[in-house]
Amino acid sequence: ISVPESLADCLSNDAFNYTYTDEDGNTVSKSDMVAGKTYSVKATLKPEYAANFEFIDINGVVLPDATASTSHEFEYEDDNGSGNGSGDNREESIWYKMQVITEMVVAATLIGLFITFIVLIIKLKSKKKQHSDDTRAKDKEDGSNNTTE
Repeated sequence: ISVPESLADCLSNDAFNYTYTDEDGNTVSKSDMVAGKTYSVKATLKPEYAANFEFIDINGVVLPDATASTSHEFEYEDDNGSGNGSGDNREESIWYKMQVITEMVVAATLIGLFITFIVLIIKLKSKKKQHSDDTRAKDKEDGSNNTTE
């Protein structure tokens, strides 16, 4: 359930009752859920909060029963993250993280090489300019010495 940050404390003080149903529509408790099976959850505002809140759909329209959300289907995973396919999701997550880290390292390396290349070009131009300035000064010096002789 998405709640604005300013109202997040409502979740922590148990403003909602959650009703879980199995695939057959039977109400189940959270402790009876089996990893890998699909369930639906529906949130209902407790009576003392019903006057202060209402549920809206994705388009911003207030739901007909403004004190209850629509059902949301999910696959239950136990505390160890086990459930159908969750191992694959974890493995994909690890590979995704490795890919992101690799991309960041490559990007940082390329940026470092680019900066090094720019610095070397600037130094090279500076040395060429200094060398040409020294050459001109030497030529002027040699030229002035030749005219006085």
